[in-house]
Amino acid sequence: MGKGWKMLKYRLIATDLDGTLLDSGGQIPDYAKETVGEYHRLGGLFTLATGRMDGTAGRFAKELDVRIPIVTYNGGKVVDLNSGRVLSEAFLDCEKAIEAYKALRVLHKDMVVYFGGLPYVSGITDTILKYKKRINYEVYLIEDVHKVIVPETKKILVIDPKGEFDLMKSIVAKVFGDSLNCVVSDEEYFEILPNGISKGRGLQTIADSLGIPMEEVIAIGDYYNDISMIKAAGLGIAVKNAKAEVLAAADYITSSNNENGVAQVVRKVISRLL
Repeated sequence: MGKGWKMLKYRLIATDLDGTLLDSGGQIPDYAKETVGEYHRLGGLFTLATGRMDGTAGRFAKELDVRIPIVTYNGGKVVDLNSGRVLSEAFLDCEKAIEAYKALRVLHKDMVVYFGGLPYVSGITDTILKYKKRINYEVYLIEDVHKVIVPETKKILVIDPKGEFDLMKSIVAKVFGDSLNCVVSDEEYFEILPNGISKGRGLQTIADSLGIPMEEVIAIGDYYNDISMIKAAGLGIAVKNAKAEVLAAADYITSSNNENGVAQVVRKVISRLL
């Protein structure tokens, strides 16, 4: 570790990607890369906590030279991409996943099912093409996705530009009660996850593996799926563009994702202002 690590009040910083670290163009600002690099040289540990899968989060981890495990699938997996070591992993119950897919399919929304480390769809629509462009990753077409859902299914994503999330929650609750975890992770994204899974739990797993108390951890986010880790961290931070509930849950508010909000937090830690 660098000579300054003992002087850093916060030894681990975790950030969400979309809407938080990434700018509106979906990129990591150069200033953020430089600042995280300096934090690393002082012995700080920086990681990602995202709803994305390994394959789409990996390039950002590489750009930042992340050397420790990251949280993917909104907490469904904690993995060290450098070594391939999986610290924790959770899957949807296969029968429940199939029933949830079929129950929500009647709404005629676009849906993505993740299993085997890949995203599968039942049709290619403009909405799916937009999603594919956003994640910069291939999606795989299977006409009857629900017929091939396997026990290794990580999550189901419903993409709805109308944002009819309350309706979706009511459908899932009516069929499954609270045995599935539903989170809204974007203006258009409704996700079904294994019960008990969250970014907060994933971040705790990373901190425990490193022997770092949560009091020395910072978590930064912008959306509802980030609230669990913002509350779990010693210092929970929201970017200025975050949803109102996220801003209310945070201990501190930084600038927006388009104003280097994450980099400003890292700079304050380096300067011992946080």
